[in-house]
Amino acid sequence: MFEILFRRIMNNKWLFICLLLGAITACSIFACIPMYSNAILQKVLTEDLENYHTDKKLSPAAYSVKYNGSIHTDAELDKLEDFVCLKLAGALRLPVVTMAETIESTSFKMRRRQSNSEEYRFSSLVSISGINEHISMLHGRYPQKTTQGGVYEVMASEKAMKELNLLLDTVYDLYDVDLFNKNEVEFLKVKVVGVFGMKDPADLYWNQGKFMDMGDKIVIEDPLLSEIINKNDVIGINKLDWVYYFDYYKIRIQDVKSILNIRSSQQKWIANNQNILSIRTPLGDVLKDYGAREKQLRITLWILTVPLMIVLGFYSLLITNLIVKNDRGEIATLKSRGAGTLQLFFVYMAQSMAVTGIAVIAGIFLSLFTCRLLGASNGFMDFVGRKALHLEINREIILYSIAGAVLFMFFMLIPAFGASRTTIVQYKRSRLFSGSKSFWERYCLDIIILGLSCYGLYRVKKPAGYTWYDRSERY
Repeated sequence: MFEILFRRIMNNKWLFICLLLGAITACSIFACIPMYSNAILQKVLTEDLENYHTDKKLSPAAYSVKYNGSIHTDAELDKLEDFVCLKLAGALRLPVVTMAETIESTSFKMRRRQSNSEEYRFSSLVSISGINEHISMLHGRYPQKTTQGGVYEVMASEKAMKELNLLLDTVYDLYDVDLFNKNEVEFLKVKVVGVFGMKDPADLYWNQGKFMDMGDKIVIEDPLLSEIINKNDVIGINKLDWVYYFDYYKIRIQDVKSILNIRSSQQKWIANNQNILSIRTPLGDVLKDYGAREKQLRITLWILTVPLMIVLGFYSLLITNLIVKNDRGEIATLKSRGAGTLQLFFVYMAQSMAVTGIAVIAGIFLSLFTCRLLGASNGFMDFVGRKALHLEINREIILYSIAGAVLFMFFMLIPAFGASRTTIVQYKRSRLFSGSKSFWERYCLDIIILGLSCYGLYRVKKPAGYTWYDRSERY
């Protein structure tokens, strides 16, 4: 079978080379549509995310989850953390640059130990995951994760030191805030051992004003805060939130629809569960218009592509007709020996599949090269040094290339279908009348149409207001 197919192709090798070039062009044109539109939209998307970050001073890929209920045990807290990490933030499937989990206690009164003053300051304990990696110690040292004689070591920002009137290496007593009980009940002793500042103000970790929020709070290690809350009934969890900062450079245009769907489903889940959680992310506002943009761009590309495909369709008909014309004698001979119409048609189908199979693979790489040229130019032969488009070969592009090959093969098989039905009697008769001219040749319709076209071109290019006149009238 392959030997017969190869021999038939070699008999018309130059025509098959022309046919192969046309098929490769068709496949590359089809593959260019999703490849170029995705690359352009990807570039616009990345620029929009960068501009949002620059203008708003907020990462567009920030994902904040706040819990509005109450937590009584460590088991409940662990279960909630797993749900937020795996089911909410994890559902987006984006790489995390950094994240911060914040646990803040209820308010309390604090006063310097062995102080005669009755003046109190109101504050709260807060623990933030990974904070030590993003701060620099200005004075003192980092707190230890163990108690020293029943005293818990803490640290505070410079603003908190001023707002709360704190002194370094000083012990403070914490009292419960009870409006209806004037008896002071001391439940904890803390010692301020360090004053810290931001290591890098541009760090994503501080992106949502987290450092400013600690202006009236003292910071303690997470295990110690959980221990304090479990041991004391007078203090509990007042605020619990998680902030994830995803890498927005990894957001692909193909992910936009799924991200919007996930965000919508999460909002519905929250509404059905009495808003026990609240989620804030700027991603929805930035991505919401990209569905319409993609649709508009693809329509424009299809408008440009359809005329090219029509031309390629007629090109394939022309080349295939020449191949079939060369094979008419062989077809008639095979028909006289008992070959069926379907058998002959399948021979041409096998030839078409061989051509389009090569064209699918070659067309994808040609479309890659073409899109790279389009991305590097402002116009025709006007190349610039802009950043290259992000081009990739995915399942959608392969399917588009296959679709182009199928359409091209359809045009190739139209003459083959007619030729496979030709009998030897019809073949002999067509040879007898091969010298007769067709209708358009007998009446010179081609010359008439060419003359009309030249006249139309002359009328279009004729200058406005131009008239013939006699040269003698000039004098």
